[in-house]
Amino acid sequence: MAGATRSVIINTSAEQFYSVVADFESYPSFCNDVDAIRVVSRNGGNAQVVFTIKVVKSIDYTLNLVGQPNESLKWTLHQSKWFKYNDGGWDIKDLGDGRCEATYGVDVGLGVFVPRAITKRLVELTFPAMLNQFKARAEQLFPS
Repeated sequence: MAGATRSVIINTSAEQFYSVVADFESYPSFCNDVDAIRVVSRNGGNAQVVFTIKVVKSIDYTLNLVGQPNESLKWTLHQSKWFKYNDGGWDIKDLGDGRCEATYGVDVGLGVFVPRAITKRLVELTFPAMLNQFKARAEQLFPS
């Protein structure tokens, strides 16, 4: 089991930040480790999305995502040959002054055949860096 939780203050509204995390198709343009995204289905705030990330090697997995606009986006693993589980999400708190606090949490379990280097990179480097990439993207799209 490997997990990570990080929070950061974003200089955008909760609504603006949510629009960035819910725009799955744009992830490859600003998330360094995301190679491709394919939205399988979308119904309101819910979606099923295939992610291809590069962590030492390319890894594909499908998540079921459930969004509460401007408040949270949660996911659970639908299918993967690499992950036993991948649960997590974004919690977004409106600070009332044009800023929000975004908390990114993820808990992953990898198959026994997954090299330790991949697990270490996911938890220690990829997930925390992703939070900063989302912050930068939101603040670029919605400057104060």
